[in-house]
Amino acid sequence: MRARRAATAFLTTILALCVLTACEGTTDASARGTITGRVVDTDSSNGGVRGATLQLSNAAGASQQAVTTNASGAFEVGNLVPGTWTLQLNAPPNLLFAADETGHRSVTVAASSTSTVVTDIQLARPKGAVSGAVKNGTTGVSGAALELYRAGFTSRPITADASGNFTLAQVPAGNWGLRVSVPSTLQLAIGEPGSRLVVVEANQTTQASAFTLRNPPAIVEVALLGLSFVPQNITVSAGTIVRWRNDEGGNHTITPQNTNIAEFEGNRTGIIHQRTFATPGEIFRYRCEYHSSNFTNGMVGTITVVQ
Repeated sequence: MRARRAATAFLTTILALCVLTACEGTTDASARGTITGRVVDTDSSNGGVRGATLQLSNAAGASQQAVTTNASGAFEVGNLVPGTWTLQLNAPPNLLFAADETGHRSVTVAASSTSTVVTDIQLARPKGAVSGAVKNGTTGVSGAALELYRAGFTSRPITADASGNFTLAQVPAGNWGLRVSVPSTLQLAIGEPGSRLVVVEANQTTQASAFTLRNPPAIVEVALLGLSFVPQNITVSAGTIVRWRNDEGGNHTITPQNTNIAEFEGNRTGIIHQRTFATPGEIFRYRCEYHSSNFTNGMVGTITVVQ
């Protein structure tokens, strides 16, 4: 009787172990599976999100330590018991779940060392907007072309409206460069770099300072004829280019009064010197040192700059 009871207890123990093994899965690595996938930034042309963390668990309550994506945004978890597993992404602080994305995946893991690939988990950047204007003086430049650019992101073209104003919405938050394409009929205004750093913040519109263009500068020529500058005294608007032309080949200088140092000296023919006059109110007096002893008599000239 005792022997029969001992045998029964032994069989019961064996059956319990078999049931437990069936529930927990075999420890044989070749009978286990793998989950792979990617976490991507849908706003970035680089794609993958590095360092994103996912939590893994199964229906039986078994859990896996958190897995972190690599430089390409990819992850892989192996040695998983066959069955249903759950993945949940913790979104990084600078990213949000894209539209219709929960960061959750339910995955059926097969045995025999097979790999189950989950669909990309999609993230996106918080969005803001950028606005500004392109002006020719005080007049808007209709249809002016601009570009918003940032390393790792697709550049975004912008076209100004009929008043020279523009607004671009749905711009991922962060630092962007903004540049204007200058029409062939215009130039950048003096001191205008043609580009801006724009800091876009989530749910806000960033106002970029206006781009200032101008009409091409006027060009005025002064001839060196005999012992005279012709015309001798001229008035020009700010931004005008003055060119001095020596057609006779005589020895001359162009020496301004404010420095007394010649800007040109010699007997070269053709255009011998040029200067842009940008400051309204400037009065530029000059002479030829060979043919004038002061800035009043002889071969002298004056250029007055107005707005």
